Parts: sequence; C-alpha cells; structure tokens
Amino acid sequence: MQEYKGLPVRGVHMDLKAYTLSFDMMCETARKMAALGYNTILLEYQDKFPFEGELSDIPEVDALTVDQIREFDALCGSLGLDIIPVVQCVGHMHYVLRREKYTHLADSAKSTALADVLCPSKPESFELFAAMADQVMKLHPRSRYFHIGGDEARLAEHCPTCGERPKYQRLMGHYRKCVDYINNAGKKPIMWCDMLLAHPEILEEVRGRVVVMDWNYSSTGARGERAQLWGGIDPNNPDSWPVLHQQLFRNYVYACEPYIMNPFPFVRFLQDNGFEVIVAPAAQCAGDSFYALQPHHINNCREAVRAAAAADALGVVVTVWSIRRVPWPQIENCLIAAAMTMANPAVTDRETDAAFALDSFGVADADLARIPDILGKAAQELRDICDVATQVSPCCDVGDVSDYARNRTLRDQVWKGNRAIAPACVKLAHAADEAQYLLDQARPWDDGQKVRVALWQLSIDTARLMSRYVPYLAESTIPTDAARGFIEEFKSLGKRWNEALEPMYTPFALESDNYARAGLHIAHLLQYV
Repeated sequence: MQEYKGLPVRGVHMDLKAYTLSFDMMCETARKMAALGYNTILLEYQDKFPFEGELSDIPEVDALTVDQIREFDALCGSLGLDIIPVVQCVGHMHYVLRREKYTHLADSAKSTALADVLCPSKPESFELFAAMADQVMKLHPRSRYFHIGGDEARLAEHCPTCGERPKYQRLMGHYRKCVDYINNAGKKPIMWCDMLLAHPEILEEVRGRVVVMDWNYSSTGARGERAQLWGGIDPNNPDSWPVLHQQLFRNYVYACEPYIMNPFPFVRFLQDNGFEVIVAPAAQCAGDSFYALQPHHINNCREAVRAAAAADALGVVVTVWSIRRVPWPQIENCLIAAAMTMANPAVTDRETDAAFALDSFGVADADLARIPDILGKAAQELRDICDVATQVSPCCDVGDVSDYARNRTLRDQVWKGNRAIAPACVKLAHAADEAQYLLDQARPWDDGQKVRVALWQLSIDTARLMSRYVPYLAESTIPTDAARGFIEEFKSLGKRWNEALEPMYTPFALESDNYARAGLHIAHLLQYV
C-alpha cells in the first residue's frame, strides 16, 4: 500500500427515522464523533425535517425545528464536522407516499401501506425531490455534498406510466435530472451504488457527475466470504451473469474464481470507471436483533477503512440504520474501531477493543470488548431459527411496528414443533452468563460509562428473558400461568429500557421503541391469559 495520507471524508451516519434521537443527544453524539476523529455526518432526516409550505404534511410529530437544525449545523461547523444531508430521490419514500396527497406518485398500484418507490417517469416525482432538496439545502448552506439516495428502487415490473421500458431506462433519466439539479445548486451529489451496479447501463449517464457511495455490509476480509453483488446475479456461477455484468465486473469480483471473492470489489471498479468513491460499511443494519448487533459489523467497518485506504478512496462513512433499534451507545465498538483505523489502518484489533472497553466500561481490557460479540452471535443464531427480535415495519423503512404481531402469527406456523429452537435458546442463556461475567469486571467512573454499562446489563437481561420465552413459541400453546409471568417480565423490562432510553429519544420514538421491545410480545401473550 502506498504511503497513507488519510481519508478526506471520515463520516458516520445519523439516521433519524426510527429511534429519533433527542436534540440534546444529537448534539452530544456530534461532539463525541468529532472527538473520535470523524469529520462528517451523513444526516438522514426523512420525516424528521420541518418541511414547510406545500410539503408541510410530510413531517412527523417529533420532527426537528428550523432553529434546532440551524443550531446543530452551527455546532457541527464549530466541531469541524461537515453535514451531508440525505433526500431520497426515488426509493425509500414510504414516509411520503403514505400521505394521501402523494399516493398518486407511487411507482405501481401497491397499497398505500406498502408503497415506497416514486414513479421515475412522472414529472411530479422530480418536482417533489427538487422541492424537498431545496428546503434541506437552505438549512445546510455550508455543506459541500448532498446525498440523493437512489438505492433499492424496487420498481414494479409493469407501471402504467412507464410502460414496458426496462428498469434501467426508467431510472436513468430521473437520476440524471436529480444529479444535475444538485450540481447546479453548487453541491456535489452522492448516490448509493447498488442500482448503478445492478443496471450498469446507467453508469455512463452519471459518470463524472456524482460521487458513488459503495455500500457493502458483508465484506470483512475473511477468506471464503461472499461479497455483496447487485442485480440478482449468482456469486457461485459467474458464467450465468448477463454479458455486460461479466464484461465489467468479473475481473474485479474474484481473487480466485468463483471460490474466493475480493472484499469491497467495486471500489476499484468504480474508480477505474471515473467515479470518486466513498466506502460505506454498517455498524447496524438488517438482521440485527434489538438487543445485540450481528458480530461481523466491527470487522466490516475495519475492512472498509483498510480497503478505502488501499485504494486512496475519497473516504468512508459508517452507516447506522436506526430501524434495527440497538441504541447508539451500543454500536460504539464499531465506531471507535472505524475511527482508529481511519487514523492508522495498521492499528490492531486488540488496540481498538481496548479503547472501546476503556470508553464504555472504564477498564482498558480488550476482553470486555467481547460482550457485543458474545451476545450478537447467540442472538443471530436464534434469529436465524426463530426471529422475534428483528424489529421491522410495513416496508422496513420507518419506526412503525404495528404489523409485527400479525407477521409473527404467520411465522408461528413455521415455529411450531421446531426442535432447533430450544438448543439455540440454551446457547443464548449461556452467552448471557458469559457476557455477565465480563460485564461484572466493568468499573465505570463517569456518567457516560454508567449509562453504557446499564444498557449492556439490559441487553443481557433481555437475552435471558428471550432464552426462556422463545421455546414456548415452538409449543402448541402457552400455559396461562407462564403467559402471565412473561407479561409481567416484559412489562418490567420494558419499563427499564424506557427509563434508560428516555434521555436519548424523542417521546414519539420512545413510545414506538417500547412497543417494539416489550409491547408487541405482551400483545401476543395476552391471547393465552
């Protein structure tokens, strides 16, 4: 690797759509991220931005105020943090399309509860994006970059407006208009990578006009792992790929075809094809339980920084998807590791683990950094068999979890009689005991550490409760006495989570979070009382 000169963009993602941070918590978090060495916040408002005028029906009740955004922007400026605002231009628009005023802009005839993609062929879709972007840019005048999203645009196969045109043709013109609009506003636009790589015909349309954020939440550098590919192509059979995908990507994806894949394979491809690249790993994403992250996240973040440094990329932004609900302080093992690796790609895992342990537990003992991994591994194994702890919403995009009980009822048909559930719950209980032993070694000496220790204690207690509760889901019924006992336990645990999270969340977010952690399980248990 050439001499490391540092990454120009060292960012962290602040996602406000589910566990909406209180304004005080946003400011505290910005200060800590700056102290760790970050210089950028990717700020995803969705319905937490105070849209005005014709857009005034979009904000949720806990949206920030104009004055708060100005204060936060000024604070970030004083801390050396550049804000990159996000306004989605096509997908992930459920928060808008669920409003009756905008339902006609949906890509297809999906129900209002599910619609999340704008029809790219309707002129009003671009006009909506431009109007939203204008208001956001106005409150962030010093921002150099502006993120237009563009990811996971799950277009219907047939759209009355778009006709029978291929999806890439439907997207291409819309992306180009949105990119040019931001460029003409004096900002540098950023897009997520997936739709460009799934439909590489679009690349030429935006080459030289947009920075690409290469999101890859699975690469860790482990031998034999499967990197994320786009467009539904089979990583085990590159001969089956469309001709264009083979021509463009094949030499970048494999170290030894088809058995060994390069981590973050598209960084070099995008650079070689004229794009500036920001690498985006995840500290929190799909598949995480609400009380423990998947254990691969920390290595995903470390490897992303090393891949970016080796390629001399524009930077790294660590994404944090709040819909998964693990509280911010409990993802800081990933954020500290990423920040330290940004400062020095040769830093050891042991060094980053010790720094996390000191920061969270008051003891510079790297062994305490195993607590997230121990809980996360066991929670993931149980989730793969019986998923009661991955909180979702109607379209996996907002904080609403009101349909989860219905989804769980449908899953019950698979869970009943499943003999793999009980052993996985035994492993979870053992993991909770092991994590408890380590947590007992913590010696918190300031208020921040005491908060973090309390949150990890709640995660351990949640794991213990789940290890006893979930086996009943494999049975034909739950005895009345057991159901009553679990209801009381979930009430008590929910109250404790509520008290711990109240200073961090808005009241509206706290109510939703409490239902996700305890209320929906209570609702399920009540049928047996």
